[in-house]
Amino acid sequence: MSRLKRGDKGDSLAGFRTEKTEGTIPNGLLKAARKSGQLNLSGRGLTEVPQNVYRLNIDTPEEAQQNVSFGESDRWWEQTDLTKLLLSSNQLTKLSDDIRLLPGLTVLDLHDNQLNSLPCALGELQELQQLRLRTLSEPGQKRVIVENEQSDEEV
Repeated sequence: MSRLKRGDKGDSLAGFRTEKTEGTIPNGLLKAARKSGQLNLSGRGLTEVPQNVYRLNIDTPEEAQQNVSFGESDRWWEQTDLTKLLLSSNQLTKLSDDIRLLPGLTVLDLHDNQLNSLPCALGELQELQQLRLRTLSEPGQKRVIVENEQSDEEV
């Protein structure tokens, strides 16, 4: 006897589908970022930075499960740390403390977003040389506050 009644319109494939979350990044783009050290996610309508971006240099890529040949041109084990992350022209309202998982960042572009504050973890990025927060041609834009446990600093 079936557990579902005939009148029940349950989704028989529900357990087999992977949930697609908002703001997923194509694997090809992440793969290219592992090679070049640069990831451009500008103008993608993101409201938050997907977790797989923060974990780009930590997690073993999907291609590692499929490609174990040493003769291939795509050597996933020779990936480069992410040094340039472009997130401009999105709808980001906050940046996660997980930004600390990208210690090699030298450029972080956050201009033209909805940010009101930045995480304290941003201060842990010792290699960071450029932090782009706003376009200078917009005189009425709000100030961004850098969150600091000891004091708040205006940027």
